[in-house]
Amino acid sequence: MSNASISRRFRIMVVDDDRLITVLYQKLFADTDYILMTAGDGVEALQLLDKFKPDLIISDVMMPRMDGYEFCRKLRLKPEQRTRSYCFRPRFVLKLGMQYRD
Repeated sequence: MSNASISRRFRIMVVDDDRLITVLYQKLFADTDYILMTAGDGVEALQLLDKFKPDLIISDVMMPRMDGYEFCRKLRLKPEQRTRSYCFRPRFVLKLGMQYRD
């Protein structure tokens, strides 16, 4: 393995319209070697993808403008995603919001 591949830091993108959630992820990864990028919805995330190139995407499902499912569909349609080998595509975690009742 070359030194360049060893020194590359793992990149995580969090896509969520809830600012509290993105702040929690920022605090969670603050003292780690991970590079974290946040986006408020799928539209913003698609705009950031070409520059950030995440290894992992954690996306909310229910968001304004573009939900998590549509974001995943649009990402798969991007030409650079179709030509990349599977091991270099970002991995997805879609999270569903939970509602609590008293």
